[in-house]
Amino acid sequence: MSPGDPPLSHRILSVFAFAILVAAPAVAEPVCGTETHIRYGETRAYFQDVWAGCTPTGECQLSASKIDKTQAVNISHEARFTLQAGTPLLGLKLMSVTDAVAIDKPMQLVYGKDSANLTGAVETRGNVVNEYHVKDPAQADTIARAAIAKTNVARWIFTTESGETKTVELPLRGAAKALDWITCMAKPAH
Repeated sequence: MSPGDPPLSHRILSVFAFAILVAAPAVAEPVCGTETHIRYGETRAYFQDVWAGCTPTGECQLSASKIDKTQAVNISHEARFTLQAGTPLLGLKLMSVTDAVAIDKPMQLVYGKDSANLTGAVETRGNVVNEYHVKDPAQADTIARAAIAKTNVARWIFTTESGETKTVELPLRGAAKALDWITCMAKPAH
């Protein structure tokens, strides 16, 4: 240690403070009327049970997940509503971390007193075997908007590849505000 150098405790404190700054998500200004932060290269905001995020290119999503702390990723199932730049239609993707879903067997999404029959209406894309996309864009948009508008909890009922029927509750509180936010974010000005 040279004369005039800060004490070791100050240097350790400086390194610790720098590490906290690097690890914490970057805070952004309010955008579209909502407090946001930057994470994984996208602007994100939280709305009760759901989070929403948009990339700089205007591709946006909102996500409702069943929290499961026994899983490495802390979720077991998810409904993701997507809004691609240049289209007003919402996409709908359901994901299962813990169950192999038989997409050719009975499947439905129940929201409020209504439901959508998804039997044969979903597909996997690319090499991702645990994400189930509603194939028809108009059907995906209708289901997504109805689920967001009509309920705080959607129930995904599906059949596993082993033949077991499962029901998973996906919380949607805050999804209507998140949809308003991603719609604003997807506009060219953002």
